[in-house]
Amino acid sequence: MTQRLDLKFHRLIWIVLVLVTAGCAAKAQYVEPTRVRANPQLAFNPNDLQMIAGKMAESLLATDIFDPAEKPIIRITEVKNKTSEHIDTKAITDKVRTTLIKSRKVKFVADKREAGAEQDMLKEFEQQMDPSGKGALMDDKAKLRPGKLKGPKYHLFGEIISIANVDKAGKDVYYKMTLNLMNLEQGTLDWSEEKEVRKVKDRSVFGR
Repeated sequence: MTQRLDLKFHRLIWIVLVLVTAGCAAKAQYVEPTRVRANPQLAFNPNDLQMIAGKMAESLLATDIFDPAEKPIIRITEVKNKTSEHIDTKAITDKVRTTLIKSRKVKFVADKREAGAEQDMLKEFEQQMDPSGKGALMDDKAKLRPGKLKGPKYHLFGEIISIANVDKAGKDVYYKMTLNLMNLEQGTLDWSEEKEVRKVKDRSVFGR
């Protein structure tokens, strides 16, 4: 009798554990890309990327540098990562560029690191100009015209740095991104902006 009770008790415990485990299992779900988590990670994360890139683009668009009628051309270079972390800085510059393009106030040329796109463009141009190849099959009015390529008026570049401090109280991480807009005709910096992010984590009572 006692053995049967023990067996039933163990089965009950096993069922309870299974139910608790199933109830505690984390479920993945879709969220808005711009959603900010209430408890962010100390490491650079998507929240920081969205926030910094968005504020940078908004700051630049809020200036009176760009003439809406002119739509100046910009070349943007990938932000330099001067932190000790692996940060996808291209994702930051891509976000800034996309926001600026959507404003329809400026235009962009391919970045020097985006060599593939530029080479493809030059190859396409050569093929259209070749009278014995692809160019012979194309309508002359639809062909690319020589001497029409435009160079950038501005160069957008920057860097991101970080400082981390660890002491008895916990950990403090500080990030700062700086973005600059250089006027290539005059060699002057027409705009510069920096955005800061600071996150702290108190040491737990268990010392973790």
